[in-house]
Amino acid sequence: MVTIGLTRPRPELYARVDVRIEAMFKNGFIEEVKGLLDGGYPPTLPAFSAIGYRECIKVIQGEWTIEQAKAEIRRVTRIFVRRQSNWFKESDPHIKWFDAGGENILEILEAEIRNSFRSPHV
Repeated sequence: MVTIGLTRPRPELYARVDVRIEAMFKNGFIEEVKGLLDGGYPPTLPAFSAIGYRECIKVIQGEWTIEQAKAEIRRVTRIFVRRQSNWFKESDPHIKWFDAGGENILEILEAEIRNSFRSPHV
């Protein structure tokens, strides 16, 4: 078995998060959440505790603006990014780390995975 970790420099990761949040809202995130609520799903469902959903609910309920929701999603996502880096340490000998933005990363990862099936398991 191989455990693969992907890394990015923190500023690059944060920039990608910002782009993703903007895209989510542009592609109808608020409307998606509103549709779920209108469909009878209560805002107390555990699924609505995922990052972004409770913030959208506050927009729908008139408590926040979309910009406030985006700012909060950015804030809690950055906290989550920091937690992940604490959970999955680059010093962990069981994880093989790769630069997610590295050249030919998909081919490198494929080779690593294929090689792990050929190696004797410990």
